[in-house]
Amino acid sequence: MSDTQVIDCPATVENLVLTVVVDNVPGREDLETAWGLAVLVQGADTTVLFDTGPDGPLLLGNLRSLGIDPSTVDAVFLSHDHRDHTGGMRTFLEANPDVTVYLLPSFSAEIKAAATSAGAEVVEVAGPLSLCPGLCTLGRLGVDIPEQSLGAHTPEGLVLLTGCAHPGVENIVANARRLTGGDVLLVAGGFHLRSASPTEIDAVVAALVNLGVRNAAPSHCTGDGARQVFAATFGDRYHPSGVGTVLNLADLTR
Repeated sequence: MSDTQVIDCPATVENLVLTVVVDNVPGREDLETAWGLAVLVQGADTTVLFDTGPDGPLLLGNLRSLGIDPSTVDAVFLSHDHRDHTGGMRTFLEANPDVTVYLLPSFSAEIKAAATSAGAEVVEVAGPLSLCPGLCTLGRLGVDIPEQSLGAHTPEGLVLLTGCAHPGVENIVANARRLTGGDVLLVAGGFHLRSASPTEIDAVVAALVNLGVRNAAPSHCTGDGARQVFAATFGDRYHPSGVGTVLNLADLTR
């Protein structure tokens, strides 16, 4: 697939760690749940907070409970302009304004102004872009609800993190393979299958298998029914994910 490669990212993240900071899927009992998603991405030169959940105090509270200092975050990556993914941004920037905020041009002027006025650097993502060696945004996908996803190049393959996968998680994976020329080790995050029919769920799961996805960690808006299908299909390559879940590269099946 090298002839279609767009993102040239030879560096890899060898010690990637994903920590679910906010999720509506229960996990650790000492952490609060809320409808939304926030995931801390560590191991690269840039530490990224992927989405911020719906509520700032809850986000900061869960970070504290996880032993994570907000000042260690270098970038905030907003997948799409829905409050359950952007609602915690303002409060987070009060705690740490010294970050770069990556968002799409389609985001509201209010969100952009809030980030800028807090003192953050704002990058409007026009297309696929490297954040640092080994980490990239795949750029905008989707029309009705534009969304960007985060890719991490690891020695074992590409790790993809999705917010809600409004454009279709199978389309995000196919686009990532086209842009990077790499195989997908893991796709994690919200897959937007909560209201999908069993037939639709089966089709999406089959598409991901056909695309060579080796591991899956669905959460947030994926829905219980879809998670059960992923668990049955992927077996030990399915990773239950909820608030407080920590996924290390070493945990993933090659």
